[in-house]
Amino acid sequence: MRQVHQTFLKGTTDTIEDMDIRFATADVAVATVISVVSPFTSPDGVKHGVERHIRTFVVTKRGDRWLIMQDHNTTIVDLPR
Repeated sequence: MRQVHQTFLKGTTDTIEDMDIRFATADVAVATVISVVSPFTSPDGVKHGVERHIRTFVVTKRGDRWLIMQDHNTTIVDLPR
C-alpha cells in the first residue's frame, strides 16, 4: 500500500464517510470503510474523477500494532434514478 500511495496516488485524498469494525477475536477484526477519493490518474492512463469506494480490511493485532492482512477495494457506482 505504501508503494501505491507514494506513486500514482501521491497527493490523493481519501475521506472516510462511514466505518464499521467487527471483531472476530480480541486480536482479529474486519473493517468495512466507505470513503470518497479525490481525482487521480491510474498507471494505465485512465483519469478518475471523485469516486466513492468501499473497502474491506482484515486486520490482526501483533504486539502493540494492528497490521492489515487483507484489503479489498471496490468503486461504488451510483445507478441513474
